[in-house]
Amino acid sequence: MRARLSTALLMCLSLARCAEPASDPRDATLRSVFARADQSLLRSRPSLVAGRYARMARGAYDFYRGSLPLFLHDWRDGANELSRSRFTLDLPQPRSAGDPHLENFGTLRARDGSLALEPNDLDGADRVPYLWDLRRLTVGLCLAARLSNPDAPAARAAAVGAVPAIVRAAAVAYADAIAAHARGAARARVTAGGGDLVLDDLFRRGQRDADRRRELSDLTVLTGARRTILRGAPDPTDSENVLAELPEPARDALPALLSRYRATLLAPPPAEYFAVLDSAREYGSGVASWPRVRALVLVRGPSDAPDDDVILEVKELADSVVPGGPPPGVWFDTVPARLVASARALWAVPDADPLWGADEWLGLPVLVRTESAGHKTIRVDRLVAALGTP
Repeated sequence: MRARLSTALLMCLSLARCAEPASDPRDATLRSVFARADQSLLRSRPSLVAGRYARMARGAYDFYRGSLPLFLHDWRDGANELSRSRFTLDLPQPRSAGDPHLENFGTLRARDGSLALEPNDLDGADRVPYLWDLRRLTVGLCLAARLSNPDAPAARAAAVGAVPAIVRAAAVAYADAIAAHARGAARARVTAGGGDLVLDDLFRRGQRDADRRRELSDLTVLTGARRTILRGAPDPTDSENVLAELPEPARDALPALLSRYRATLLAPPPAEYFAVLDSAREYGSGVASWPRVRALVLVRGPSDAPDDDVILEVKELADSVVPGGPPPGVWFDTVPARLVASARALWAVPDADPLWGADEWLGLPVLVRTESAGHKTIRVDRLVAALGTP
């Protein structure tokens, strides 16, 4: 994990102790925090919530990804140092990605076909105290260093030893980005790894799979001239990630959803682009969003040729999990409006994914975005050998 990686991530965004496994005194706190946070889902989708907790229990970073409510609890705890600072201010409250940990950054492909490093999970994006993003990110960086090179103790020790430098680089980059923004400098768009091994690997894999349209071969079947979405487990090594039939009312509501969602795009393709060819419910994806409704929708794309069919992900949204409230006179009318406005403001270009929009589907607020194999996410489990060495 290099200082450049910290800098590049914070250029996209314009935390302070490392996460540790829960000890016995924390048991009651954990149960209380998650019971409150998941109350409605525990009543309506208990088995899916259980799946989320099982996924969180797989490892320390999975736990970190799914434990934003606990992070918020600790932030609000006056006896805890997480939110303390000599420079704490109630205002201003800048726009935030909501949960800017390492695995919520990755490549997105813009309208011109170029890939760039961007925050790629904005479900919780909102306005927050200005130290929230920095501390959530740097705690994740600290934890990632501790989890790197699991089979190479010496390399992992070197990464852990570099944690102070990594965190300092992140904080300095954060401050520098604020100063540059105040001077009116153009937002930097990170379109290459620049010699950082983690980012070089990310862009290499993203460009390769984007060029191959690998999502079509991985997630669909072509029978004659007709393409459909797979059913079952697309990846035989991940039996929990499954594609199944959507209920008929949900299928029937897709054309109306896509018509409304199209109006939230900056430069929407023609209506016929979104003609629905097939759809499937997706289970077993994400960590914090594991219990949420997800679907893959295969649409016509630019032409009737099956080779340019497009897959969209439809993902249920929820209220943001962030401290405090918005400043006076600042609010969003709906959850989809919050997400769309945040994406336009946080990305280096407002349409980093030109098909990123949001609306409601049978009463559920949903995000609609491109499902592309070129959209790669930074993964902590790839921080091995050279990729995990400072």
